[in-house]
Amino acid sequence: VHMLISSFKFYRLLQQLSKPISFKKSIKIFMGGLSLALTPGGLGTAIKSVLLKKQFNYSISSTFPIILIERWTELIAITVIISILMLWSYFLASQIILIFGILFVLVFGILISKSKTFTSIKKFILKIKFLKKLYSSIDESEASFKILMKKKNLFEIISISLSTKFIHLI
Repeated sequence: VHMLISSFKFYRLLQQLSKPISFKKSIKIFMGGLSLALTPGGLGTAIKSVLLKKQFNYSISSTFPIILIERWTELIAITVIISILMLWSYFLASQIILIFGILFVLVFGILISKSKTFTSIKKFILKIKFLKKLYSSIDESEASFKILMKKKNLFEIISISLSTKFIHLI
């Protein structure tokens, strides 16, 4: 059930970016991404962007924000669940984890919602010769982030993340 709901979240993120694929295909791509989920931060799941590029010719820079938003909303869900559980049973370790979780959620959210962040990244890329070819893809990633960060879209994805994490908890 967890995998099915998580696959649905991936499917909805693709729909929000107007990247239509069938639910069945999105399940396959999501499961393919799980093969590298044990990498630090779960960023190995970025293979999903490569699979989308190969199968549907969607640019990696436009779909990679999906992976970051997936991980970020999962952290939000975990933070909410820890907050709720702390009402029931208080542990110092939980409080420390909660503080770091909230800080990371806030910092990441602020960074990806500001155009200044992407402008700074582009300036940095221009200084490094072999990264200059990534310059134009930053605008594509920024556009994807802006769509995914809309309140309606974000609320939907956080709700789905909460349900998956709640299932894990049970």
